Amino acid sequence: MKRTQNKQLPTKQMDKKKRQRLIVYGLGAGALLGGGYLAYTMIKNKAASGRGDVIINHLPQAVQQAVTQNKSSFPLTTGAKGSMVKMLQSALLSLGGKAAEAIRSTSIKPDGTPDGVFGAGTVRALLAAGLPAMVSEATFTKLIAKGTSSKSSTDSQAIADGIKAGAEKQNIFTVLNELAKIKDVAGYQAVSSHFKGARVRGTRITSLVNALLSVAFAANEPSKVKIRTEFERMGLINRNGVWSLSGFGMASDYNRELFKLAVTRKPTLLKEGDGRFLPPVVKQKKVLGYVTGGKAGIIQIYTPQQKIVYAPEKNLTLI
Repeated sequence: MKRTQNKQLPTKQMDKKKRQRLIVYGLGAGALLGGGYLAYTMIKNKAASGRGDVIINHLPQAVQQAVTQNKSSFPLTTGAKGSMVKMLQSALLSLGGKAAEAIRSTSIKPDGTPDGVFGAGTVRALLAAGLPAMVSEATFTKLIAKGTSSKSSTDSQAIADGIKAGAEKQNIFTVLNELAKIKDVAGYQAVSSHFKGARVRGTRITSLVNALLSVAFAANEPSKVKIRTEFERMGLINRNGVWSLSGFGMASDYNRELFKLAVTRKPTLLKEGDGRFLPPVVKQKKVLGYVTGGKAGIIQIYTPQQKIVYAPEKNLTLI
């Protein structure tokens, strides 16, 4: 009987085949990993290329459209005028602080809106906000987006800052423009909270009412009349000189023609209280100031220079 013997390959031959298998496996794994990496890179690059600059997509539709239609306007710089500059100034106002103060003191029309002129005040506001004086499209959209997203949280602080600036200079026009932004008692409380413990004209104050009526305009009765009317509009109630936060509505004797802006309809020569004329003649379509009274066809007006003047009602448009 023959014994069957297991035939074994020589050791060198086995090692060679083993090495060949390992090389094949290694190449396969390498191809798999390499292909996976390439696929990952392609997907990543595609996503990145499709993402682009998405800031503008978060802006209000009107702003998106304005930016798209006015790309040739950029960069905005000194001397620029128009709607894009107005948007820029509004965004700077919404930031509050020194940026807003620079716009309010130099670039606001009598009706309280930005003038849309890129001047020294706008440059100062940009620098105060840590931005370049020449505004690229990217800077513009980022600033507008920031103003849009933070508007609700910064409104009361921005309004308070504006009122404080006006109160310090005893500028009733600045103060009234800011007070007009306060809609109700809740709005008053939010703004007034920024006055507690602050100082106005060197005096420590406790509230918005205190700041304006007892300190900044304490000796200016025409201004106090207008400020009281604004408080009544918000819903505050005046009981024997003490303002209460309860109740809503306006005083029953509120004259809706008062405190409108008087604009000349034709060239007009103003008068002082004693009847003397105040030359020169004021040109057509010029804002004179706020209406503070009227009698027998003559309108009493409080001017930006904080003077009382008089003009024929027929020469004016009240807005």
